[in-house]
Amino acid sequence: MVFLSVFRDPEVYYKESLKFFNQAKEEERPFFAMINSHDPHRPFAGAEDEIKYFGHHTKPPRVYSPDEVYVPECLPDLPDVRIELAQYYASVHRGDMTVGRILDALDEAGFHENTMVLFLSDNGMALPYAKTNCYLNSTRSPYIMRWPKHIKPGSVSDALINGIDYTPTILDILGIEPIVGCDGKSMKDTILADA
Repeated sequence: MVFLSVFRDPEVYYKESLKFFNQAKEEERPFFAMINSHDPHRPFAGAEDEIKYFGHHTKPPRVYSPDEVYVPECLPDLPDVRIELAQYYASVHRGDMTVGRILDALDEAGFHENTMVLFLSDNGMALPYAKTNCYLNSTRSPYIMRWPKHIKPGSVSDALINGIDYTPTILDILGIEPIVGCDGKSMKDTILADA
């Protein structure tokens, strides 16, 4: 399944996801869907670079004003920084809306109870002293899981986990032999610790 992330529209993700999930349901087949969103990558919502990239401004569901944004301590509190952060926050919000609409599609197709959902990111915020560095704002990234009847809602772990652990973990959960020489390790026991 492939999505063109240039749409950046939560409703496009919803419609395409629902179509895919319904197809899996009709064919009575298990499925794997990797659904990627380009949000909150540059160009951020409302940035002039959007014109160059898309030919128009995308429309985020929520626009932030520069006055209402939090400026991380790693950045100078300057007007241009606040403008870019406001655009970044709008893009993050739209990314959140996209995830919500994909979950809506999963639920409507009847897969809520028996589907593991993972949300992860490859880095922290895409701003100086964050992305491509070893500062906390770069290395701290989401790894969120939902798996009814297996993972207790609201549970939190302080275990160190990385994207490299994804494949060994999924293979272990599915009862499939690990890939010889594959980096990372299964986090199955950590994930199911409070089940």
